[in-house]
Amino acid sequence: MKNVLFQICFIAFPFFLWSQGGMVINGINVKVLSSTDIKIDNGGVTHKNNGDIDNEGNIYLDLNWNQNDLTSTYIGNGWMWFEGLTNQNMNSSGPLSVPKLRVDNGNLLLLTHDLNISSNLDLLNGKIELNSNDLVVDSGGTITSYGTNNYIITNGSGALQQNVGSSNVAYPVGTSGSSYTPATINNAGVPDNFQVRVSDNVFVLGTAGT
Repeated sequence: MKNVLFQICFIAFPFFLWSQGGMVINGINVKVLSSTDIKIDNGGVTHKNNGDIDNEGNIYLDLNWNQNDLTSTYIGNGWMWFEGLTNQNMNSSGPLSVPKLRVDNGNLLLLTHDLNISSNLDLLNGKIELNSNDLVVDSGGTITSYGTNNYIITNGSGALQQNVGSSNVAYPVGTSGSSYTPATINNAGVPDNFQVRVSDNVFVLGTAGT
C-alpha cells in the first residue's frame, strides 16, 4: 500500500518529495513529473516485478540503485542522480537502460552489469568503474562534464562503446587512481560502433596473453 501511495504523490503533487530509509518499487507504475524532485536519503531504490518508471523530474540517490528483474523499464527525460558521499553501486540482474544518468558523488559509481545510456551521461563529479561490464552510449547520446577527475575507469574487460561517424567522438577513459587517458575517434566510412578501453599493461597477443 505504501508503494501505491508513493505513486499517487508523484503524479498528483509537483514539488520536492523526500524519502528516508530507501524505496521499493514493487509491481507498480510510477511517473515523476517534470516539476518534481525525489530525494532518497539513507537508502537506495529497489526496482522490481514489472514496476515501470517514467522519470521526467529528478531522482536523487545517496546509496544504490538495485534492479532485480529484466522486465521493469526505466524511461523519461529526468536525471537519475547519484549524489552520495561514498562509492555507490548500480546493481542489476541483467543489462540496464537509463536515458539520463549523472554521477555527482565525488567518488565511484560501480557497475555490476552492462549499462546502456540513450540520452546523456553527465560525469559532473565522479567516475564510473566498469569492471567486466560494458557502458554503451546510443547513437545520438552524449557524455558531458568529463575530465582529469571525472572519467570512466576501464579496470577489467569492460569497455566504453559509442557510435562514431565523421565527427570526433571523445572516449573519456582511464585506469584506477588518477590515470586519465582519453581517446578521440572519427570514422570516414559508414557510422559504426567502436569500443575503447585502456589498460596499465601491454598484452603479448594484443588483447590476451601475459
